[in-house]
Amino acid sequence: MKLTREVVLDLLMQKAAGVISESDEAIVDELIASNTEVAALWAEQLERMNRNISKGFFTPKSRVDGWEEVISRVKVKRLNRKFLRFYLIVGIILIALLLYWFFFKK
Repeated sequence: MKLTREVVLDLLMQKAAGVISESDEAIVDELIASNTEVAALWAEQLERMNRNISKGFFTPKSRVDGWEEVISRVKVKRLNRKFLRFYLIVGIILIALLLYWFFFKK
């Protein structure tokens, strides 16, 4: 594969997003270490990414962290739903007993 500037920029974006293959990451790491222009592009890419994250743009890592937070909140809501079901069943039983007592108890 010929490494043009566009290919290198694409690989750097994949590396920054965390979606790069291991073989491509090894190539990019070697280029960053050996080529000052690629190292400067990498630094620029990281700076741009940090700026975008502070503006509210998402990265795959922030999405994973966000989903972990959502999952933890859903688990808490499921626990609350269990209590809600319990009290709903108790309420239905109490209403049934009151109706029985009101209509059939003479």
